[in-house]
Amino acid sequence: MRNRFSTLVFLLAGLALCLPGNPGVAAQKKSKKEIYESQGLLYGTVFTDKGFLLPGAEVNVRRTTERKAMWKGMSDRRGEFAIRVPGGAEYEITVKAKGFAPMAKTVSASAGGRQDLLFRLELAPEGKKR
Repeated sequence: MRNRFSTLVFLLAGLALCLPGNPGVAAQKKSKKEIYESQGLLYGTVFTDKGFLLPGAEVNVRRTTERKAMWKGMSDRRGEFAIRVPGGAEYEITVKAKGFAPMAKTVSASAGGRQDLLFRLELAPEGKKR
């Protein structure tokens, strides 16, 4: 009898923690505004070596402390891209396009801040752009 009672109390306590009115659970969730303000924006434009906009360039972003890219994107028809990342860290942005040599830059993203970047890709040494 005592074992059943302690099991019931344990289950009810666990259920109480999951209820929506519990301040412990509510304190852990962030509002959309808080999440938005804690992120940084990496905004850039990709150009060719002659100064023309370069649409379709592949953009990879990784933390400088990691090896693998966690965020990816492409430049739009105006050669622009925008990627949101968690603020307060350093990132390496690598831009690649067919027929061009890849280019990388390291930036520090602040919470709620915007980094404006320019990438001017040179023709790849092994051949001409198609």
